[in-house]
Amino acid sequence: MIIYRFFLVLCLLFISFSTPAFELNESDKQKHVLMSASLSAGAYSSMRKMKFERYQAFIASFVLTIGLGYIKEASDPIYDQEDIKANYAGASFGLLVPLTLQF
Repeated sequence: MIIYRFFLVLCLLFISFSTPAFELNESDKQKHVLMSASLSAGAYSSMRKMKFERYQAFIASFVLTIGLGYIKEASDPIYDQEDIKANYAGASFGLLVPLTLQF
């Protein structure tokens, strides 16, 4: 089980850091990271309260957050790939805390 948890954290870090860097100094990117982190952490917490297993809640909340990020970006007048990268980073970081602390 420890190896599985380590593998999930490693995958999250890889997803976050494998995307080319984006300018975190831009307020738009900061908003994307913050909202994605908040959404993924909130969704994870809600799913755990509904008796989902930790890893089921992790995967479902990550997919939900990224999916909503894509929908939001598709509705924008200009599609910005850097916003999607910020969403991935935020969703990853939002899930690292509850996953590593075993919520």
